[in-house]
Amino acid sequence: ANCCCSTRQALMPEVRLVRPAALARLVAVLCLRVALAQQAPERSGALSSDGSLLDIFGQAGTDKGHLRHGYHRYYAEELAPYRSLPNLRLLEIGGLGGDSLVAWARYFDDLAALQCMDISEANAERARRRVCDADARACGLLKFHIMDQSNQTALDILRDSEPRGWDVIVDDGGHDPKHQLQTFMWLFPRLRPGGLYVVEDVHTSYESQYARGATGGPSRWNFIETMKDLVDTVNRHHFSHPNFTVASAFEGAVEAPRGAFDRDLVRLTFGSGIVFLKKRLKGAGWRRTSQGSPYPRRNRQKQGALAAPVVDSLQASLVAKRLAAAEGPVEDESGSGAAPVFNHLYKHEAWRDDEGTRSPEARHKCRKYEADTNLTFGIPGGLWHDFVHAKGSQRVLLYGTAHVQQTIWEHQNPADCSSAKFMLFQHGIYGERFGVGAALHYVGRALALAMNAGRILVMGMREQDPTFGWYERGHCKGTRSWECWFLPFSHCEPHGDVTSIDTQGVRNLAWTGELKQEVIVPRVFEELLRDCAQVKESLFFYWWRTQAVTYMVRPNVRTRKLMDKWRSTNIHVYWRGGQLGHIDGLPAGAVAVHIRTSVDKTTNQSWMGAPEIEREPLEEYTSKAELLAAGSMGIPVLHSNYSDTDQAFEYPPASFQRRLMLVNTEDEAELRRALQLAEGPAASAWDVVFCSANRTNEGIMARKRRFGIRNIVVESMVNLELSLEADAWICPRGSSWCSVIDELRMTVAGKASLPFVDIIGRQRPGRFLKSCPQGLPLCYAGW
Repeated sequence: ANCCCSTRQALMPEVRLVRPAALARLVAVLCLRVALAQQAPERSGALSSDGSLLDIFGQAGTDKGHLRHGYHRYYAEELAPYRSLPNLRLLEIGGLGGDSLVAWARYFDDLAALQCMDISEANAERARRRVCDADARACGLLKFHIMDQSNQTALDILRDSEPRGWDVIVDDGGHDPKHQLQTFMWLFPRLRPGGLYVVEDVHTSYESQYARGATGGPSRWNFIETMKDLVDTVNRHHFSHPNFTVASAFEGAVEAPRGAFDRDLVRLTFGSGIVFLKKRLKGAGWRRTSQGSPYPRRNRQKQGALAAPVVDSLQASLVAKRLAAAEGPVEDESGSGAAPVFNHLYKHEAWRDDEGTRSPEARHKCRKYEADTNLTFGIPGGLWHDFVHAKGSQRVLLYGTAHVQQTIWEHQNPADCSSAKFMLFQHGIYGERFGVGAALHYVGRALALAMNAGRILVMGMREQDPTFGWYERGHCKGTRSWECWFLPFSHCEPHGDVTSIDTQGVRNLAWTGELKQEVIVPRVFEELLRDCAQVKESLFFYWWRTQAVTYMVRPNVRTRKLMDKWRSTNIHVYWRGGQLGHIDGLPAGAVAVHIRTSVDKTTNQSWMGAPEIEREPLEEYTSKAELLAAGSMGIPVLHSNYSDTDQAFEYPPASFQRRLMLVNTEDEAELRRALQLAEGPAASAWDVVFCSANRTNEGIMARKRRFGIRNIVVESMVNLELSLEADAWICPRGSSWCSVIDELRMTVAGKASLPFVDIIGRQRPGRFLKSCPQGLPLCYAGW
């Protein structure tokens, strides 16, 4: 006390340019450090491991205790399980002065490695002297990594050079939120099972230069905002998405590592200015149950008791699907285990035997397009529900999908964007009146143009694309049109050489006959289509459109959350016998029916002035569903005037005997009629799954005004996802939305070999028909 008082009195008169209050605080800190140093043991001797963490921090002189931060309040509890852990390995990022390294050496009873990453050799040398003066044993355990934590290459080197990893990692480095987040992404996977990752000084996420991005919204690299999202990662099993990952928000960013860096996160603890993240232990105690959740799933059926056999059958199917998602392939429903039969609508019927119709040279050349059939295609695949994906022998992708998706991703996400050229897509005069499916198909055409021109396709911001019809103020602020709902199409920001194209430009090319084959499909896939895919040349365009939609429609984290919230309360089933219940997802053998009814009732015309495909009665759909339930092998794959053969769908006869039908319709009266299917005789009745939705026969503009854009998008995405969970589809493919279902079931869902029955209405005018002879009914890919 005397020292402090005399020091204060000595310094105060000499300093005129420092505010008195600030100087007083500085002197108080200096005096406290002097007092603590006088009470501390001699540095030349080994420090005792006795005493509280606060005492240890104080004696070591680190600012982690009450001297500044008060982290001891949290460390005492979080580090207690690790204090006596045998052979503990510790890494601290930021070693200024070495005081905290001294504290760790004193606190942990059995250190096997004491490592520090610092940007400065001078800092590292000071820290080394500090530790070696304090504890000879700890000195022998020291290892310094001189590198910058903002350098991804350095992080790669650090991670690869330490294959044994660490039990505790403490980030007390540069405090830049982006660097904190990047370091976590790279190093958390290297944390040992059960290990603890600590980030100090996270208050910087609230400082103005870090808290907001360039658009005014929260920065993608704001550390605290990402930590909030990780709460959903920890609880992912409770909303039926066990593969949920925050990593998807950074997909396409060169600053982020590939893969789900948060896969094994099981706990977060927030303190004032500090965050603790615990990694999952290995062992049965942390494994999921067969239902995909660490807890038994409650029976969530509502409004009426269900017959036990019905519930048991449904739950058994759901459990089987969850087991397949968690543990790998399962046999198909027929029990034969045989490969799926040929039902492919894009593939030439005469080429059923892939190997028999190609020479050894061709088979070798084509192998690179067939090597990877992983459902994620090796790229960020979006957040789809586990029920969507086919498993085992049922999984068949549209030819070349994995290769094509990787190629698109690499084109759109170069390692260096500085010299890139860009094509900016704008929705133009039709943007506000396009449905989701039609709009996306035009963007897909623009993507082909961009790839052939050597340009990266980017979406416009709101001020660049004011007619984008699916922008909702507040939800979409700061995003590039479709990237409000989906993962970014590119991580590059457009600059320099930028050309623009809109829907009118794409439409004119398509409908005036100027859009030639080399333009509508990227030239990079010429060999794949010509020599390997066995896709009919007249359908090359539709093959490409499928691939483009697959790349674009990848739900982002925000959309996934909205979809899960909506799914939790709005999916219902009307059981045979008239009982209403709730269902989590579609069981195996479900049939999806999409009844197209959205037409301008005043003119019976679409917004483009051309007659829509004629609305078919419900009986047309149910008659096809009855054929599937009966195991009929007489349903033609293509219209007889278009197909090269009389090929019919083939599938195990018992595939659809469950008689469960998903009904999607915008017409409330049509839904009521469909629900009556559950009220007939037991042998002929259907269980009908449907969603609570805002139904109306009004056009798209009126629906947006009445229900709001966000509600329509989320409902549409959930209906799309449910449709992909089915194993057969009955749908008028002349509808753009039905086309999207067909496209994604062949890629995302891996169900290209399962039956898609086209309900053919009256054809559109001849200008829409690209493959069908004039005057014939609308064929499979008729416009």
